[in-house]
Amino acid sequence: MEDRPKGSGHPAQNRPSTNPDEEADGVGCRRSESQIIQVLEKLPIPVFIQTGNKFSYLNPKAVDLFGAPDASALIGKPVADQIHPDFRNAALAGTLRLNEERLPVEARMEMLFFRMDGMTVWVETSGEPVLFDGENGALVFVQDITERKLAEKQLRANEEMFRSIADYAADWESWFDPDGSLIWVNPYAERITGYSPEEMIAMPNFFSALVHPDDRQEALQKVSRVLGGRDTAGENYEVRIIRKDGGVLWLSVNWQSIYDENGRNLGIRSSGRDVTDRKIAEAQNRQWQDLMRYIIEHDPNAIAVHDNDLRYIFVSRRYLEDYRVREEDVIGRHHYDVFPDIPEKWKAVHRRALAGEVLSAKEDRFERIDGTMDYANWECRPWYHQDGTIGGIILYSEVVTGWVRARQEKANMEEQLRQAQKLESLGRLAGGVAHDFNNMLSIINGYAEISLDIIDDADPLYGNVKEILRAGKRSSEIVRQLLSFARRQTISPVRMNMNDVISGILRMLQRLIGENIELFWNPGGNLRPVKMDPSQVEQILANLVVNARDAIEDTGRITIETKNMEIDEDYCRMHAEFITGSFVMIAVSDDGCGMDETIRENLFEPFFTSKPVGKGTGLGLPTVYGIVKQNKGFVNVYSEQGQGTTFRIYIPCIRDEEKTSLNKEGQPAGGGAETILLVEDEPAILTMGRLMLQKMGYTVLCANRAEEARKIAAGHSGAIDLLITDVIMPAMNGRELAGLIKETHPGIKVLFMSGYTADVIGNRGEVDKDLAFIHKPFSMKELAATIRKALAER
Repeated sequence: MEDRPKGSGHPAQNRPSTNPDEEADGVGCRRSESQIIQVLEKLPIPVFIQTGNKFSYLNPKAVDLFGAPDASALIGKPVADQIHPDFRNAALAGTLRLNEERLPVEARMEMLFFRMDGMTVWVETSGEPVLFDGENGALVFVQDITERKLAEKQLRANEEMFRSIADYAADWESWFDPDGSLIWVNPYAERITGYSPEEMIAMPNFFSALVHPDDRQEALQKVSRVLGGRDTAGENYEVRIIRKDGGVLWLSVNWQSIYDENGRNLGIRSSGRDVTDRKIAEAQNRQWQDLMRYIIEHDPNAIAVHDNDLRYIFVSRRYLEDYRVREEDVIGRHHYDVFPDIPEKWKAVHRRALAGEVLSAKEDRFERIDGTMDYANWECRPWYHQDGTIGGIILYSEVVTGWVRARQEKANMEEQLRQAQKLESLGRLAGGVAHDFNNMLSIINGYAEISLDIIDDADPLYGNVKEILRAGKRSSEIVRQLLSFARRQTISPVRMNMNDVISGILRMLQRLIGENIELFWNPGGNLRPVKMDPSQVEQILANLVVNARDAIEDTGRITIETKNMEIDEDYCRMHAEFITGSFVMIAVSDDGCGMDETIRENLFEPFFTSKPVGKGTGLGLPTVYGIVKQNKGFVNVYSEQGQGTTFRIYIPCIRDEEKTSLNKEGQPAGGGAETILLVEDEPAILTMGRLMLQKMGYTVLCANRAEEARKIAAGHSGAIDLLITDVIMPAMNGRELAGLIKETHPGIKVLFMSGYTADVIGNRGEVDKDLAFIHKPFSMKELAATIRKALAER
């Protein structure tokens, strides 16, 4: 028998062969196995051979691994007994596969082995087929990995502890891989961003999705520096994060590269703290400081702050202006160096204030640095440190020279006021007289012109009537001159397009009337230019829309429209203030409460108002009237109680248009012999309308009320070709009247007339836009053309 190596646990002849095809002669096999055993005995790692799933050989390192006294303690025993049950099946399956395939097992297996003393040891095994003592077996190489496993377990425990701490941390914690992709973030991030950790990790580009666009470039640069190793533990910096709900929060962030013991970059640890409240507080503090600085800078009082040595610490802008010094010439300098000739009384004031007194004076006379004398109200008081000690003095002063001088000139101003009141009274008197006077002149001039058309030139009365007309026109001019005198003002007229000016102030007008009232703008096409001060247009419209707003109780509509207008002599016969020519008309209409006759008669009187006390000055409409008159224009007002009001402003164009020539009778072409029923509740207009229609050759039936018109229509035996009716009348409106009359005269045509614009009436549902309509007031030429058009429609 040969001596066995220590711990070999087998006869010397039982030596392995790793070549199953080796010739089987006994001497060759024994020599080969003996050589292999000698090698295995000297290996620094545990190795054993198993055949039939039992230990057949263990080298000394393997004997030590299992804690056996020698190899014989394990030889012949099942290998499975030394394998932990959790790994036993996998190990047996590996051995079976190795025995069947007779190929080395390349994959390493980790498992727990039992030692003879009952302890366990972690190992990593690999094997290859071997022929040992004529049997197929497995040569198993073992590596003790217990220390590594314990280290891994400790690492996992540390990771779990870190995750637990990070998960419940009151700060943002995250981890990026070396490529800058987010791979982990703690739950706190969800509380402040609204995104779950899974949502953030799944984002294709974390920085584009979460970092505010204005901060994104800086954040990327910071990460690039850290990844590049140039900033392994960068300073904290603040970045804005966009929340899931669109809100913005501020984070104070720190990026730190993490390296292993070999210097390999494991990634970036990012930690951040929500500093939104602090940033908001800082912003509010800055706003407060800016506000205080603004208040001090724009305080009507001049403010100067001095220290205990009377050196300037701060001066406000008003102080620099009032005392005519520059900031760079005073800050840091002693007060007496800036004002070397300061009176002794001021030095005494400073001493007393530094001692804790508060001193003040009213209308105190002082000398400026340039020698001029002024008056000021001032107060000088100490200011204190937090510990209660006096830090210096503060001087507040207000220059009141202007007020003092104004008081000295009060007597002159009172005299001027009395004169102004006289002029204002004259203006009010002129406005009151002009209304009634012009109404009478309208009738006088109108009837005079109609009379001239029907009286023969050779008739002695012709000259008398002509003198009456001439005197009436002179009287109208005197009235216009009187009103112009009472409303005169300085203006800077320019050539302009009225549509452009009005379009530019629509937003301002909408703000004046509020959101509950709709402002509708209907500009006329190809508007001719006028010469006027644009600010006066704004003044006119502002006054008119405010009056319209006050006339509307809740919701309503105000319409502004423009159009070119031709005023001829027939029109002027009914409107004493008008003259012939080309005009641009501005109409402002509302669907408010309207006005009664008393209010209409006093509209343009200064200080007259129908509003409650404190709600109106009575100067708005007189201002409109004065501006229009100053620009040689005209104002026409049409209103009915409960129906609304329309103001029409006529401004003359720059160039005159050709006027339509009339024949000797003044009758424009287009008259006829049809029968017309005229319905108008204003007696004067009814009379004038009848005369105009009769001059055109029509047979005229007149009615002052809707009910009267129905009776006339019902009792008229002949045909009535056209109904001309006012839209707004007492008891029954024009549309209702037209419907009733059509029952007895189905073929009658209808022409509506009203002082409202066609748009306002259409909006109120009283007259459709496709029906014949004429504005009041109208000239004979306009009336004739509209009648012919209405009669021609089928």
